[in-house]
Amino acid sequence: MQYPLFDNTPQTRTQVQILAGDDWQGQLHTIETDRKQITLINDDNLSNLYRSGASSKSDLIGLINAHVPICVNMLDTSALGRELLIDYANRKGQLLLDSGAFRVFKHNLKHERSNTLDFQRVFERYAEIINGCFYAGTVIFVAPDVVGEQAHSLSLLLKYIEQIKPLLTKGASVMIPLQKGAKTMIDCYHYVLSIFPFQYHRQIVIGLPSNAESLPANDVITFLKLAQPARVHFLGSSESQLVHQAKYASPGSELSCDATRIRKLIGEGKILTTMHRAILDEAIEAAWSGSKVPHLDVCTVPHDFTDFIGNLDDFIAHCSNGQLKRFALTFGCTTTALKAACEEDILDQYLDSLNYGYADLSYHLLYQFHEAECRRILSPEIRKYCVTRLAKLGVI
Repeated sequence: MQYPLFDNTPQTRTQVQILAGDDWQGQLHTIETDRKQITLINDDNLSNLYRSGASSKSDLIGLINAHVPICVNMLDTSALGRELLIDYANRKGQLLLDSGAFRVFKHNLKHERSNTLDFQRVFERYAEIINGCFYAGTVIFVAPDVVGEQAHSLSLLLKYIEQIKPLLTKGASVMIPLQKGAKTMIDCYHYVLSIFPFQYHRQIVIGLPSNAESLPANDVITFLKLAQPARVHFLGSSESQLVHQAKYASPGSELSCDATRIRKLIGEGKILTTMHRAILDEAIEAAWSGSKVPHLDVCTVPHDFTDFIGNLDDFIAHCSNGQLKRFALTFGCTTTALKAACEEDILDQYLDSLNYGYADLSYHLLYQFHEAECRRILSPEIRKYCVTRLAKLGVI
């Protein structure tokens, strides 16, 4: 196969043109400037903000690398994800383990259903992470509850109290969401305290809704003034005036909140998407030529394009099954045929025969395959970098 590589024609690659709308550095500068001009006191100075919404391993690792507080839905975690969370907690990373009750509530409202959560499965996940920690002092787990149903939530708390206590013994804290109902908020709070031995009271975090429909802001402030709880978490709240008011209503309370900022940054023209896209294109350019990949300490692409097409037989012989299948799909052949061609030392002739003898077409397909593999390898790494940088800046 006479590839252009072996001609005197220099190997060039068309430079990627970054559109004005994809100027992520300009977007990032604007976001940082806008955040500095917010007139409200930044909630990060008032409370601990747990970042939720990490829907992929790359996003989770990105948040972990930024060493920020993280909120995760237990039923969304994989075995690998839970291993990462255990390691993070052991490095004093702050975790909020969510049961997923609110998501079930929203699903039931939308589809007019009355599904219930499998709390036993949730507790198994809680125990796996907390028991895997040397000391779980930076871990909070959410107690069983049913959104909007005070009596049902309190009965669930009593039902699972014996599974909660061993987790508290490991040093973890329990968040107990308070619901409106027959009991006043202050009575509900005192009832919750009465269930637990006094030694665990500092490990109780009171969860309060930040949504006015669930609990009006005036009721929240009144409750805080009366109860003065040691620790309070505002559910689903980020830069909220309510958090600001709460600090002055109960100055001795340790405040925290959670927010899914990451999803607001994904989409056409959004900073995370444009940043990821632009840096990835730049990284592929570097990997193609064998240069240092920007923003990454280590390039995980094993070969630049020149090495790749110069050692095709070696690639076919040693690549993974997944890579071999993708290579075969690119050329419209079978993996068995590719291996046979390698063994007979006729790979170049075989690939040309698939393209009616046109070496240029074979070269184009090799170029296409190599770029796709670079993208597949580099994309998750670049995503981690972007999430880490945005999280460190407080954008996520």
